[in-house]
Amino acid sequence: MSAPVDIPIIARSRIILPADGDTVEFRGRGGATFRAPDLHRHVQDLVRGKAAVLADLNDTRMADIIDFLAEAGKRLKLDENAWLQESFALALQAGGLAEPVLRGVYDGLPHMFDPDALTALAEQTIGIAHLDGWVAAAQPYGNVRVRAVGTRQLHITAGNVPVVAALTVIRGALTKSDILIKSPSNDPLTANAIARTLIGIDPGHPVVKHIAVAYWKGGDEKMESQIVRTSRIDKITAWGGM
Repeated sequence: MSAPVDIPIIARSRIILPADGDTVEFRGRGGATFRAPDLHRHVQDLVRGKAAVLADLNDTRMADIIDFLAEAGKRLKLDENAWLQESFALALQAGGLAEPVLRGVYDGLPHMFDPDALTALAEQTIGIAHLDGWVAAAQPYGNVRVRAVGTRQLHITAGNVPVVAALTVIRGALTKSDILIKSPSNDPLTANAIARTLIGIDPGHPVVKHIAVAYWKGGDEKMESQIVRTSRIDKITAWGGM
């Protein structure tokens, strides 16, 4: 049996690796084993307090966010990215996709970060003007101003295809939101690899400072009761079935 793979916590621009006395071992659905820090000790690293912490991201122009994501796309090539290579190897063991299928999915990741596609997505679903500032409503309500603001989000992602991890990072950034991603047991490392790629570009960028990624076993009531609080999370996105 191969040695367990270490799954660090991504706490915004910080990387927290498993260490002696701070390690929990898990098994993926396909039989792979991996280790992560004991999340019960790191709740405060995963969640944000007041919504005011989003001010830096809300003040960042959408053009800058899209440029940053586009640069990430250039670096998400499987043959050139060590983090993705590690993620790919673990996903082969932990997930259910055959190697040619999984490789095709990973090869498609850079295209998801195409700047024109990202711009169109933000414009068509929300409106870039509304994301960047206050917009006057149509008459006769011209005295009203409307703006879209980011939220603190928990994303419980599916692992059947790694594109879910990329979509989550993209949508979090395009909505100027602070996101905590709970990785799935059949794809425990893809979101982690994408986040580490972003950190490698600029650890101080507002998008990086509002992404956290971690793995814990779903249904851990003690753990999740510390996270799912209205004082810490505004919205939850959950993928999958039962």
